[in-house]
Amino acid sequence: MEIYLTFDDGIQEGTEEVLAVLKETNVRATFFLVGTQLSYAIKKDRTLLQTLLKEIYIHHTIGNHSYSHANDCYADYYTNNGIRIDDNGNRRSILLDFEKSKDTINQLLYDMQEIDTASCVYPLALTQKMPLARLPGRNTWYVSDPQQPEGSTQALIRHFETDSRKGAEELYRAGYNVFGWNTEWRMTFDFHHDASSNIDRYAPENIWKDRPTETWKQVRDKMLKTGIGNKVILLMHERAFRKGTDKKETEQLSALINYFKETGAAFKSLDEYTSSPFQFLNSK
Repeated sequence: MEIYLTFDDGIQEGTEEVLAVLKETNVRATFFLVGTQLSYAIKKDRTLLQTLLKEIYIHHTIGNHSYSHANDCYADYYTNNGIRIDDNGNRRSILLDFEKSKDTINQLLYDMQEIDTASCVYPLALTQKMPLARLPGRNTWYVSDPQQPEGSTQALIRHFETDSRKGAEELYRAGYNVFGWNTEWRMTFDFHHDASSNIDRYAPENIWKDRPTETWKQVRDKMLKTGIGNKVILLMHERAFRKGTDKKETEQLSALINYFKETGAAFKSLDEYTSSPFQFLNSK
């Protein structure tokens, strides 16, 4: 069994804790970063942000998760192709929203002297093999088949959830492999991206918000039943595992990882996702 751990919406509260678990268990993961979250993190603690981003860059894989996260207004984002940026109805397209996120990530890596130039085409970690993207609020896939000739429009997986087809196709044509997920570690969603810049999720009044609603054993059981062939992509959010409650969420994450390690499962990052077995979610 191949397991792909993915974390959305970072860098944020909980990223540090998740990275510590991954280091302790010696597994790799993919982090889908949001440009606005990086901008918030810069204002809160730039040194900590750089430390966490460097850890992701060296040991894990970077995915682009847009700049705005659609401000959590997904239907508007996809129906009107982008985020509204002013009161005159002007919009930043989905593709440009991802470009803005890419520029934010790469500028930080450039400032940290981790990359030679701030004009890289994609946000890539040190050993990353392919550009990765995930659309906000949509379990949409458009993943290349590496066995097809270079430049081929054929895909291993094409699955367009509701209104997201145009955005996925634009990102794919721009060179991204667009990944959804097979199952999710469900949590409450008490905060919203467009209002999160001044929220302290470690504050006592917020500590129980945005937390998992499932135990690791419930997530394990879902993982054993889902996936494509022997591959399972698990969606999570770092903030769900931040310290502060008596439920010890990071221990739940460690328990899930250790269970599958004991079964002989291989933990991989999404840039290692391969073309076999062939099984299409949707070829329309």
